[in-house]
Amino acid sequence: FEPMKLKLAILADSAIQLFAREIKKTGAAAGMELDVYEAPFGQIQPELLDPASRASDADFVLVLQSSEALFKRFCSCPHANRTNFASELVNDLKTGTGALLERKAEARVIASNVPEFPDGIFGHYANKTKESFLYQVRQLNLNLMDWSRGENNAFILDLAALQACYGSRYMTRLALYVRSGLAIGPDATPVIASEVVKII
Repeated sequence: FEPMKLKLAILADSAIQLFAREIKKTGAAAGMELDVYEAPFGQIQPELLDPASRASDADFVLVLQSSEALFKRFCSCPHANRTNFASELVNDLKTGTGALLERKAEARVIASNVPEFPDGIFGHYANKTKESFLYQVRQLNLNLMDWSRGENNAFILDLAALQACYGSRYMTRLALYVRSGLAIGPDATPVIASEVVKII
């Protein structure tokens, strides 16, 4: 039979080379011939906004944001801006995906939510303070659900649920992220690739 030919753009704030190879292999096993575009590292918003980007020509655009990269961004924010961290991230996503879908209305956007990553500062009190990273991650994930409900062509890759099932050490290895920028651990790579293919 003729495989289904689809273009997939992956926009991420972490290294995705291994993941991109895995998703092509997983797609092939499911009868898909995926032409995968790996956007430059950390260029999510520019890729969404740029009409000349290869993401503009994709059938599916996968936006992967990692807890590790977001925590670095959060820590670099002025304290006064941290309470708006989640809302600003979602506003950027809405702006970027809105521009993308104006250019190609039939495209589909798959955005990952973010596994919880306690900052080790507030402890249980993180649930009571908007200045904590944990609070902002939970707010972000809620805002992402609301965004996807209001956008027919938007879907959520539920990494938070996968981490709840498999555990944080299975999903990512901090030492590997520090050395190579890989936020998706080798054990989790085929699992997440399979979940993306299911959504497609």
